[in-house]
Amino acid sequence: MDVYATEGTMRSGFGTAEGITERGREAGQALGSNPIATLNRLADRVLSLVERLPYDHIMHTPGGVQELSRYLRTRVTELTIHTLELAKALGIEAEPPEECLCETLYVLSNYAISRKVGMEVAFALTGRTPLLSGFTVVPCHE
Repeated sequence: MDVYATEGTMRSGFGTAEGITERGREAGQALGSNPIATLNRLADRVLSLVERLPYDHIMHTPGGVQELSRYLRTRVTELTIHTLELAKALGIEAEPPEECLCETLYVLSNYAISRKVGMEVAFALTGRTPLLSGFTVVPCHE
């Protein structure tokens, strides 16, 4: 995150399946031989950085330029979704904090609006019409 807050990044292939897979591999390797210690250090560093930056600080991310407040919402969404996926894969019951689910649904509904499928999502959430198999509002999963 500190790279995005300062100099930005110019990664190609960000939203492609190959790019996502490669970033996952890189992230796994970066955890090293003691993943818990690495994650704790990373969390401390990120929390310290977030505390120092104003919410309107401009972040230069692979997904585009955006304010810190918006960027943090996307990180909560990613953590919530991926944690639930891991828990499901491991057969563990998981119930994320309500605040995390609210942020996740907020981000996903904004994606739906920006992709011009807000009505479809609203109808599905109210039981009026089902979504097609494979439907997504996430831009990098097309």
